[in-house]
Amino acid sequence: MGGYAVFIWAALLITAAVMIGLLVISLKEQKAGERKLRQLEARLPRNSRAVRGRKASDSDQILNQNEETQE
Repeated sequence: MGGYAVFIWAALLITAAVMIGLLVISLKEQKAGERKLRQLEARLPRNSRAVRGRKASDSDQILNQNEETQE
């Protein structure tokens, strides 16, 4: 590697640190998203969870109704 070894190893270490940081951030955001999804699903009425084939607008209406009743 000659005189460039220091630069190559530094670039390798910086790249590894960035990749590990991105992995940690991604895992934290995934857990937060799953937690938020569980909270939103818990707010839905029980019978609406069993119904299949609903349109997205139906679920939005249920969520809006739940938010209005909690306020």
